[in-house]
Amino acid sequence: MNPTGLAAPSQWRRAFDQGMLDLLRGRPRVAQAPAQALQALCLQANDVAHPAQPQRRMFWAVAGHFFAHLAQSDALSWESWHGLVCARIMAAAPGLAPLAPTPTQQAEALNTLFLEFVHAQVQDWQGLLAQWSAAPLDAAAASALLAPTTKLQTLLRDMQLDGMAELCEALAQGLQAALARDDLAGVADQAAQAAQEMLRLLHQYAAGFVRPPNPALLADLLSLCA
Repeated sequence: MNPTGLAAPSQWRRAFDQGMLDLLRGRPRVAQAPAQALQALCLQANDVAHPAQPQRRMFWAVAGHFFAHLAQSDALSWESWHGLVCARIMAAAPGLAPLAPTPTQQAEALNTLFLEFVHAQVQDWQGLLAQWSAAPLDAAAASALLAPTTKLQTLLRDMQLDGMAELCEALAQGLQAALARDDLAGVADQAAQAAQEMLRLLHQYAAGFVRPPNPALLADLLSLCA
């Protein structure tokens, strides 16, 4: 029986994203229910992963052990998960053969786990910005961006991506100020630039570099609040 109730791989991403959001909402403690759902999802994905894709299989296998540990640790705080989860994955490594991860590989897999999640959320946010850019003076469309932008800001803070979170916060504040003044002219352009900057920072992070946002763009966004 399908443990997640999902019929197609195309549905995994949506289920994964929702489970991760639910997991984060439980902070400062780890929420067991979404961890269990994510563990089942990883097991299914690993079962159907093609043998010719060993990196993908290793990702799902390691992620499965990650969520298995969280699902069994009802008193685990969000701040202390990393060391405990890594220890569990390494203890399980012989059972992952021939995909047994080295310490470097398991760290990379966990980093990829969270990076993929953040990237998906940024892409969804970009989609909302694109819809608004088609009607930049539409106050209702602009207002609809506030909640998703704040949610993304919180997520980025949780993931300790403070530069991107600061960019989100500046955009949300600028957008709120423009709505209060009933003056959306120019804000849509700044928002589009912020979305592109967000992806640039995310790609830099994926390459191993933590970069601050463009100070000129950040200043422009903050000037909207003046």
